[in-house]
Amino acid sequence: MLKMVMDSDGEEQVMSLEDSPEIVLIDTCNLVLRHRDLRNPDNRNFLREILNALKVKAESKSTEPNTVSREELKQNIAETEDLLKQFDEENSQ
Repeated sequence: MLKMVMDSDGEEQVMSLEDSPEIVLIDTCNLVLRHRDLRNPDNRNFLREILNALKVKAESKSTEPNTVSREELKQNIAETEDLLKQFDEENSQ
C-alpha cells in the first residue's frame, strides 16, 4: 500500500492515500497520465492505487477546500479505469 509523505513547516507527516488531500491525488493522477508510460505495469499499478484512494473520496462528502464535484470525479475515475483496461488488454495479447 502506498503512503503519502507531506512536509509541513519542517515536520514530515506520513498518511495513507485516502487521508491525502483530494487535490494532491488528482494532480498526482494527472502527472502519471501525462508523464509515465502506461505500458509499464508498475505505472499502471501506481495509478490504480491513486484511483482507489480517489474512489474513497468520491463516495464521501468532502470537507476540503477546492474539491471537484463528486459526479465529475466519479466520471474521471471511470474514464481512467477504462484507459487502464485498454493497456491491460494490449499487454495481455
